[in-house]
Amino acid sequence: MNFSGASGAYVIGANSGPVISARGAGAPSFGNSINIAAAVTNSQIVAAPVSFSAPSRMVIGYTFRNDSTSAATLTLPGAITANTATNRNTAISFDSSNTGNNTVSGVITSTLINNGVTNIVLKKEGAGTWTLTGANVLSGGNMTSTSGFFGIQVNAGVVSIQNNQGLGTNAAANSLQTWVNTGATLELANNIILDNGVSLNLRNGGTIRSSGSTTTSGRINLSAVALTGVTISTVGSSDVFTIGNGTNDLSGGASDTVININGPGTIFQNTASNYIGGWSVNSGTLRLGSPTALGITSIPVAFGASSTGLLQLNGNSVTIGSLATNPVAGSPVIENGVLGSRTLTVGSSAVTT
Repeated sequence: MNFSGASGAYVIGANSGPVISARGAGAPSFGNSINIAAAVTNSQIVAAPVSFSAPSRMVIGYTFRNDSTSAATLTLPGAITANTATNRNTAISFDSSNTGNNTVSGVITSTLINNGVTNIVLKKEGAGTWTLTGANVLSGGNMTSTSGFFGIQVNAGVVSIQNNQGLGTNAAANSLQTWVNTGATLELANNIILDNGVSLNLRNGGTIRSSGSTTTSGRINLSAVALTGVTISTVGSSDVFTIGNGTNDLSGGASDTVININGPGTIFQNTASNYIGGWSVNSGTLRLGSPTALGITSIPVAFGASSTGLLQLNGNSVTIGSLATNPVAGSPVIENGVLGSRTLTVGSSAVTT
């Protein structure tokens, strides 16, 4: 289905109406199943449920793509279902280069048991933004694989999750895998508490950010590849991004990994961590919920160039390996933030705040 040229503002189908069924053929690929071309200036709504299937035991991909050069958006309020046969695999791609906010409010269902057929379950491509507001049903071997090649792949632009179950739900903690890759942003919004079954894997150049007060109940895993730099950030000054609800819900990294703290709000690193890299507090507040919330006791902490960041001990006495400021000095602050005094030990030196 293609919208091109001077397409009007269409509404295709209804949520409870007939299903748009697409059945792929040929070699594995991601085709433009529903596509808005560059010249389109009107927003489009495909309200009908959409179902994808592969004709045989193969890997087929389907794409929702918006290449409008304007702010025209694509909205999908109907259910989206990938084929669930045990010997077939259909993957879904959301792609866009438009400046508007594309939205999927229908429930996305992909429950494939891979049975030797493996593929990405869902991926985000393109510089634009897609917002997922449904309680999505994502499970099976392709979602639980920790190989790094399957599950949900956020490869470019922004995908904004606005439902507690937007990345799926599972009774087994940290079992559903989402990968945030170089140049891509995973946004948690609408004050959600992400399901405990979700594991977020943050790779070099990737960003996880909060819009509003949100929580990751499951784990954030840092890549162990050398020279990895990632960002955890907020959008607004009143945002509070709480990481985890259990020990080591921030985990991994390498000795030269750096987590950059950006944005005007508060990052609450809530629990003890075995993270082994460093921190750069560039803006906003990094609040600690444990004496070892930053990770192992030898880690370095720095304030970035022109930093306005605040490191808040929050009633914890903390030991770190080193503390540094950038040659381009800003106005960084270290405080306890609650009544009483606590100690920050840097190497063999102690500072009470």
